Amino acid sequence: MALQISCLQFFYTTLFGAYSAFIFLRTGHFASIFVVHAFCNHMGFPNFEEVINYKGVKKIIIIILFFVGAISWSYLLYPLTEPSWYYNDSPWNLTSS
Repeated sequence: MALQISCLQFFYTTLFGAYSAFIFLRTGHFASIFVVHAFCNHMGFPNFEEVINYKGVKKIIIIILFFVGAISWSYLLYPLTEPSWYYNDSPWNLTSS
């Protein structure tokens, strides 16, 4: 059990590190990754087991909100980290052009 928990923590920490690096390369500012990290610490890891225990409409609404949040995040990731918004004109930023 401890090995499974450690592997899960390693996995999502690695993903968050890659996400933070992406945001830093796009915006060029430490403040952006500081805010993202603070927000993620505040929200915490989603407790999917708790959702399973909900009944009826509440369960459906929360599952829909999980999907809406994931889709919104993936859709807005590039527009909200546009380098020109953050005056990031460094040669190593991740522009799409």
